[in-house]
Amino acid sequence: MADVIAGIKKNLVYEANASTAAIKSDISLLREFDSGQEALVSKWGKIGGYSAFMIFGGVFVGFGIGFGLGIDPDREAGAFGWCILTPPFIAFVLAITALVKWQSAKRMDMDNRRYEAVDRLLTLLQTDMASEATVSVKIDLGPHNAHSKYARRGKVNDWSVKYYVDPWLTINGRFVDGTKFTVSMIEKQQDRSKWKTNARGKTKHKSKTKRQSEAIVALKFKSEKYSHVDKIAGKLSGALQLPDWADVKSIDATEESLSLRTSMRRPWGTIASKRKRPDRDAVELLSMMFLSLYQGLNLSRMIDKAQS
Repeated sequence: MADVIAGIKKNLVYEANASTAAIKSDISLLREFDSGQEALVSKWGKIGGYSAFMIFGGVFVGFGIGFGLGIDPDREAGAFGWCILTPPFIAFVLAITALVKWQSAKRMDMDNRRYEAVDRLLTLLQTDMASEATVSVKIDLGPHNAHSKYARRGKVNDWSVKYYVDPWLTINGRFVDGTKFTVSMIEKQQDRSKWKTNARGKTKHKSKTKRQSEAIVALKFKSEKYSHVDKIAGKLSGALQLPDWADVKSIDATEESLSLRTSMRRPWGTIASKRKRPDRDAVELLSMMFLSLYQGLNLSRMIDKAQS
């Protein structure tokens, strides 16, 4: 566990080349660690909120302490002043401590969807892989708009826009039939902002965020096994079976590869244990993308047999 969590603490990236069982075990550790960070975020958030309230309310507490100790504010002004100032000062120190702790835990609070999606996807993929097969997995668990994911600035009408591109997932492996596969997921985010003046001359700052997700599945195979893939790729778009909330961006084919790229117009989800199925399940989309690509390979094989 120490090695896995140490890597996450360093840059919020999980990377491994191992069996699906080993990676799923690591994901269980990530889930446990993330749950602990969520608890810390909640804990220090509450402590910080109470402390901020006590910075102001502590003055009244101090009055109560002073009078409770029988200190005469006229004769013992210094002692009475300490009674008044000590509670808000303690609350201030506690609030700063809570803020630092909250920020530290918040930075480590990962997007549950990402590792949960990988966990479920590996469960599906391993059924068509050899028992001794390994997969290469890289999961970026950092936020979409981290500085390292900044792409460029731009304008959309009167909005100033910051563009971020987050290629957060890459999985590489091989099925038992020898076909190699690659799964990628990308989050694209636009942080938009502008200043707007209303009819009364009052200026307000407005901001909003737009997101788009993309999923890519690619297969690589021996050309002699599926010799007509590059010729039938154009016909696949009409035969694809995908959820209605996903759009096809591209279908690319060569003599030795076939890939499908889709986009999701709205945020996706995934099923964690004992949770309700989301309206847009990313793992369901990826599995249907695999099925669609294999449908193309099977069609190529049928043509091969018909011409042999």
